[in-house]
Amino acid sequence: MSTKTTLKRIALVAVSALGFGVLAATPSMAVAGTYTSGSTLSTSSLTVVTAGNGSSYMGKFYVDLTSNGTLTDALPGLYATESITVTTTVAAGTNVTGTAPAVGDLTFQALTATTPSAATATAGAASSSGFQIPNTAGVTYTSNNNTYSTSYTSGASNRYWIGVYAGANAIDAGEYTVRVRVVNSENFLIDKTLKVKFVSSIANAGAVLTTAATGALYTGETLGHTATQKVTATLKDANGGR
Repeated sequence: MSTKTTLKRIALVAVSALGFGVLAATPSMAVAGTYTSGSTLSTSSLTVVTAGNGSSYMGKFYVDLTSNGTLTDALPGLYATESITVTTTVAAGTNVTGTAPAVGDLTFQALTATTPSAATATAGAASSSGFQIPNTAGVTYTSNNNTYSTSYTSGASNRYWIGVYAGANAIDAGEYTVRVRVVNSENFLIDKTLKVKFVSSIANAGAVLTTAATGALYTGETLGHTATQKVTATLKDANGGR
């Protein structure tokens, strides 16, 4: 018996010893590339300065999805049976009125973006519990407007905008922890969290303003704004978020 034949038989015996579980996994691996493999939030912290509560005062964030297939996949957004759920998991500390905040103080709603930086039109009903895209009312929400990756085809629906509204008890109550969960078609959970805070005044936001100069600037010079000479200011919340 040749050495080559002996090695083949040894390999077959080794595979057989592993059982049908290994062999049965081969077909599913062959069709990989049809599920969401990752998510990215637009920010890890969001502070909203608001004059009140209700549907007129909203903070906005988005979640970008990545497929484990190619970036030019025909369905780069949610695949069939997949969903995004948004849940408040931790309530903030006691607010200024002395009322203990609860996880139900925040309400979420799916949004449709009208420009790359603005999402205003609502899609589906708002909910403080069990919020989901697509929602339980059967409204299929697809962003289908902006894409964070230039490798995607134009109009790819991999970005989902979400609005968050404050109940009366959420104003000046501190930070809430919000979980954004993607349940993919392989039944894997992809969880990301962000801190959300509503304040009645910018003085309560803990905001940080930083400035930076580019190029040479001289006393008495008219300050312009070009790629080589400018002054920029950046405003972030207490956690370095939006």
